[in-house]
Amino acid sequence: MLRSGAYYAAAQFAIGRDAQYRLTVESDGTYQLRIDGIPVLVHDARLSQQSATTAVEAQIASGKHRLLVKLQASALPLRIWIEPVRELHSVPLRLTRTEENYVKASIALLNGDPRPALGLEDKAPSPIAVLKAEALLQTGDEQRARELFRTATNSDSRNLLAAFKVAEEALTSEQYEEATAQLGKVLKGAPAYPQGQELKFQLAEHFDWR
Repeated sequence: MLRSGAYYAAAQFAIGRDAQYRLTVESDGTYQLRIDGIPVLVHDARLSQQSATTAVEAQIASGKHRLLVKLQASALPLRIWIEPVRELHSVPLRLTRTEENYVKASIALLNGDPRPALGLEDKAPSPIAVLKAEALLQTGDEQRARELFRTATNSDSRNLLAAFKVAEEALTSEQYEEATAQLGKVLKGAPAYPQGQELKFQLAEHFDWR
């Protein structure tokens, strides 16, 4: 129906249950959307360009409803669809005792307290060994830290942080072959790792690579 330069379109639709619904409109023109006479969306493209697809959420009760659209000719063609908003049911995260200890020790270490991490076992999985090694570095026990980093990278080739730490130490100790081998693991798995690229540059300077 046309009235005063505006078009009107109406439709009946039914909702099966009370819920939150998403109304999505495909049109980059100017239009207004009402449900049962209540405004739910105004899309005004007269002064600035608007998105071609717009969505709005509304709580809609079960039963029949009337959808009314007021639009200008610039809004055509226009398409509307209604779908329920998916309900996300959060599941409590369950951690093992080892995982809980790791998380607590990580947080404590970030806050400057290495004691929980120092209490972790040396023969734990490689991520835990690396965390303990980081704590040992904070307390100045560099020798034990180096041993743990090396143990972690030998037992788990995917632990790139351990490999980087071993490469870094090897370069400092002028063990260039070891540094190159360990850094190769790091850059293969994480080629854009900034610290790895910096270490590569230092090695290149030593070997005068061009």
